[in-house]
Amino acid sequence: MSSDLNYVYTWTPHSLQKVYGLDRVKFTHSAECQGLTGIGVSRWVSHQLSPDSGERCNDEHVMSRPEGRDTSVTWMDAVTELPIVLACAALGAVVGAAATPLTRRLLTERDQHRLASAPVLVSATAIMFDLLAWRIGFHPDLAAYGCLAAAGIPLAAVDLIEHRLPHSLVLPLYPTLVGLFGLAALLDHDPARLLRAVLGMVTLLAFYLVIALLSRGGLGAGDVRLAGVLGLALAWHGWMALVSGTVLGLLCAAVSGAILVAVRRATRQTPIPFGPALIAGAFTALLVPLG
Repeated sequence: MSSDLNYVYTWTPHSLQKVYGLDRVKFTHSAECQGLTGIGVSRWVSHQLSPDSGERCNDEHVMSRPEGRDTSVTWMDAVTELPIVLACAALGAVVGAAATPLTRRLLTERDQHRLASAPVLVSATAIMFDLLAWRIGFHPDLAAYGCLAAAGIPLAAVDLIEHRLPHSLVLPLYPTLVGLFGLAALLDHDPARLLRAVLGMVTLLAFYLVIALLSRGGLGAGDVRLAGVLGLALAWHGWMALVSGTVLGLLCAAVSGAILVAVRRATRQTPIPFGPALIAGAFTALLVPLG
């Protein structure tokens, strides 16, 4: 039974983990914990954890099982998260609408482009905010990831159109994300997580700097600066997220380049924007539980 519960914990969004207390319970394979039935754990578990009741499952937590109480999670429980998810989607639409004129000002050629149009930016930002709210939940670091999404979508659009990542939008992300993640670390009483995020930022920045030097112009300075920002966000989530986000970014770049060459929209010497692949790989690693 413990393996089933751990499986549910791995594939459950952070918001639902908070609602049902999955973040407070350490499941073990001990015989005392085998009494729980069903594939989910409902809210009552967290209220039953006390040193004076139930059978001790390990040295940290105590569980009791009320008679006749259903411990499975139903689809009705997920409805409690719906208002937060919808609110974040609406906020994303507002942010996308506000970012549309900014994106157009960042373009050197002010001609209307469909990638910089309001419908594209608004819908993309709303969807990204929605997915982040579903995956992370109402947690302090949601603000940091929302800020990254709000800037990442215009950056991807500008890079696809003009093959550049404006430093005026990338550089402010460093102090902004450090501050927001620092606030989250303070509220969670977890300074080690902020230290890991900063180490991930330096690691990915150095990694892509070496690639840029070895490729002799194959990777731009804007890509290197963006890599540091993404390293900060990925390492906050974990070392596995940092590794998988980096690999997925490189994979997205290789696949997109191969497709463009295959359909004869580019040659091997044609410069291909690398920023959108980095952003896509990072957010895929954040939204999909790969490790």
